[in-house]
Amino acid sequence: MKQLTIDDVADAAGGFNKINQLGQRINNRYLRERVDKWIGEKLDVAHGLNLHQTNSTKKLLDIGTGAGWFPFICKLYGHNCIGTDISGRPEYDPVYEFFNIPFTEMLVHPFKSMPLTEKYDYITAMRAFFPQRPRAWEKNEWQYFFKDARKHLNTDGALYISANSGSKHDKRYNKLPNDQKSHWGNLELKLWFDPYIIKYRSKKNTLYITYNNIEQLLND
Repeated sequence: MKQLTIDDVADAAGGFNKINQLGQRINNRYLRERVDKWIGEKLDVAHGLNLHQTNSTKKLLDIGTGAGWFPFICKLYGHNCIGTDISGRPEYDPVYEFFNIPFTEMLVHPFKSMPLTEKYDYITAMRAFFPQRPRAWEKNEWQYFFKDARKHLNTDGALYISANSGSKHDKRYNKLPNDQKSHWGNLELKLWFDPYIIKYRSKKNTLYITYNNIEQLLND
């Protein structure tokens, strides 16, 4: 399939005007402000995962899907992506209906297994908040998450995790000099994650970890 552009995605959703109108009506800034930015970000991820080039239909789980742009783009490329987030929000629920994408309520908590019954080719999270609230996760919390996520990945699958900075709001780290803290919170995590950090636009705090590499990461 050809590589979609930002305009292609917007047109498939009914055009920028229709998207903006919905964003105004439900007060969702991801549909009324800088829409090209949000679409572009999610297209970058889709293309980084080669979702536009694969010959097989992929199954994805998008944690904290927010406005739903990523599952919508996956659908345009012929893949099945389930979005997860908090349900019952008037600024988001109409978007999932507008995009006609599958959605299920699910939050990720430290030391709790995700309530999943299926396996996926990719588990993604973009601008994720789950590992930083109410405080940035430490290594043992990440270890539990990775071990749990691995159970729900196909053997040729992978995790794509682009999390917001855990050190930004955590009082244990936010006042420390930059060389004494990590984007992820605990400075120990920087060295642990370094082999799996990929370059994503101007960010260098995105993890791509294959099913096999998760086991290696857990043993490091």
